[in-house]
Amino acid sequence: MENPDGFTLLIDTLAELKVCGGQIEREVGARFLDNLTKAAGRIPQKYPERHADIFRATGEILEAWGDSMQAIEYYEFAIQKNPKVGVKRRLDNLRKSATLPTVDDSSEGRR
Repeated sequence: MENPDGFTLLIDTLAELKVCGGQIEREVGARFLDNLTKAAGRIPQKYPERHADIFRATGEILEAWGDSMQAIEYYEFAIQKNPKVGVKRRLDNLRKSATLPTVDDSSEGRR
């Protein structure tokens, strides 16, 4: 299909993403992200559950690439669109494992 509608593009991309599992090469992931962006532009906003699927898939790609902070953002967007999108546990685990900057108490002068 040369110019598929957003729903078809989303369904096809989700199917391909599922086959990849947790291993997504940069080139393949970039193609998926391009397809997801196109799908988002073609699917009307009155289908928030489909937009949640787009955000979730984007988060999965970013997570596979090791970009936890961006993945967290996209999972949060997905939940905003559809609280039942199925990423709450994954999001919680990512939040727990994400390395956040901490203040080094030893560098502050203590009296």
